[in-house]
Amino acid sequence: MEAVRQAADRLQQSAAKGRSSYPPMEAGALSPRGPDPAVWRQSSGVACRTHATIQTLGPGALARALISLKRYFPDSAVWVSDPTRENHVAIFAGAGFEVHTYPRVRQRHPRVNFCHVAASSSAAAAQHCAASPLLP
Repeated sequence: MEAVRQAADRLQQSAAKGRSSYPPMEAGALSPRGPDPAVWRQSSGVACRTHATIQTLGPGALARALISLKRYFPDSAVWVSDPTRENHVAIFAGAGFEVHTYPRVRQRHPRVNFCHVAASSSAAAAQHCAASPLLP
């Protein structure tokens, strides 16, 4: 098909120029340590005992983990940052969670006080992933 050939040509030209519609997979210095030092502060999720860090290998593993969480916490909702990746919203919603958003704080040391963001029966997702455009 001519349309497919033209689309493939445009993709190759963009790739040759170093352009991509999807950001690179490198997450920077935070990647090996995970999100805790960058997001949680002692007066927030740690003190309230409302946070946990879950690391998965890709969206499929995340979806499986969320299905288990929904089973044990059926009345929970999930809060994700705005902006976020649309596929993250779809993954949470696909697991059966009602998805809400909170504003992403962009500061030198971004922190979110989840005690004030979500009710105790909700999960606030700080989505630290290698492809996240939200990292400082």
